[in-house]
Amino acid sequence: MNCKIWYLLSWGMMLLGCALLIASYYALLNWGIKAAGLALFLAGAVLNSAKCRCPACRQRVSSWAALRSNQCPHCGSSLN
Repeated sequence: MNCKIWYLLSWGMMLLGCALLIASYYALLNWGIKAAGLALFLAGAVLNSAKCRCPACRQRVSSWAALRSNQCPHCGSSLN
C-alpha cells in the first residue's frame, strides 16, 4: 500500500474513535464504547506513525507532503 492510503486509513480510524468518544460522553453510554473509541483513536495514531514512512530512507513523511506529492521530501524517492 502506498503512503496516501495509510494516511487516509489512519485518519479515518482516529476520526471514528473521536466520534465514538464524543457520542459516548453525550449519550452517557457504557465504558465499553468509551474504551473502544479510545482504542480506535490510539490504533490510528500508532498506524500513522508506524506506516507512513519513506520506503527508501525510513524518515517519517508528514501528511501534507504525502498527500500533495508522490515523492519523499527528505530523499526524493517515490512513495508508492
